[in-house]
Amino acid sequence: MKLGIIGGAGLLGSTTAFVLGMRDILDEIKLVDLNDNAAKNQAMDMGQAILPFSRTKITPAHYADLGDCEVILVTANMSTRQVTDRSERLKDNMGLLGPITAEIKAVCRQDPIVIICTNPVDVFTYVGWKLMGSDRSKVIGFSSNDTMRLKWAVAEVKGLDYRRLECVCIGEHGDAQVRLLDQMTYDGQPLTLTAEETETVICLTKEWFKEFSGLGIKRSTGWTSGVNLAEMIEAIMTDSKKAAALFCGVRRRVWLQRRCLWRAV
Repeated sequence: MKLGIIGGAGLLGSTTAFVLGMRDILDEIKLVDLNDNAAKNQAMDMGQAILPFSRTKITPAHYADLGDCEVILVTANMSTRQVTDRSERLKDNMGLLGPITAEIKAVCRQDPIVIICTNPVDVFTYVGWKLMGSDRSKVIGFSSNDTMRLKWAVAEVKGLDYRRLECVCIGEHGDAQVRLLDQMTYDGQPLTLTAEETETVICLTKEWFKEFSGLGIKRSTGWTSGVNLAEMIEAIMTDSKKAAALFCGVRRRVWLQRRCLWRAV
C-alpha cells in the first residue's frame, strides 16, 4: 500500500508522513513538493528516524511517481498570512487545485482516493471532486479536528477521560459547524450537559482557533491535523470500518460532513 502526499515537505504533510511511517502499515510514503530539496531533506531524515520501528519507505517524489498510490493526500497551501477565519484563505489558495488535480488525473492509472486538506476545505473538496470527475466518495475533505476539539472541550468541562468520550461535529469547517451534543456518550452511556456547560463548551471550541491564530506564529495545526489524518488514512488503507467525520461534495453545492464507515475500495 502506497500513499502520496502533495505538499509533503510542509508542516502538515511531513507530520502526517511521520505519524503514519511510525505505524508500519504502509509500504511507501511518497513526498511531493514544489521544493524538491525540501522533500528530499524530509525523506532522508524521516526515513532513518523510523527505521527502528517500521519497514515503511519514505521517498522524495514527483507527480509522475504517484501512479501506483491508493491514496493521495493534498496538503498544499499558498497562504501564510494570519487569518481569523478559514474562508479568508480562499483567494490565496484558489489557484492550487486545478494544476494538482490535472497532474493526479494524468498519472494515476487507477482511481485513487484523494483527501483534500487545503482550506477552506468545504469549498475545495467540492472543487476537487468536480475537477477529478470521479465518484464523490473518492474525493473527501479532512475536518476531523472539529470533532476532536469538541471532545476536548467536553472532557475539560466535565472532567472526563477524553479517550472514553464519543461525540461528533458536523457541518462547515468553521464557525457554522454543528455540535451534536445530544448524541454524546461516555463509556457507551448517554452523556448530557447543563445549559451552562453547553455554553462553556461552545465558547471553548469557538475561541480555540482564534487564540491559536492570534499568536502570530503563521503555523497551522500540524500535530493535531497530522495525527487525525493518520487515523483517517490508516482506517481507509486497512478497511478498519472505523467511524469518522468527513466532507463530501453534493449537488447544489451544499456541504455535508457525515459520520461514516471507512471502507477499502
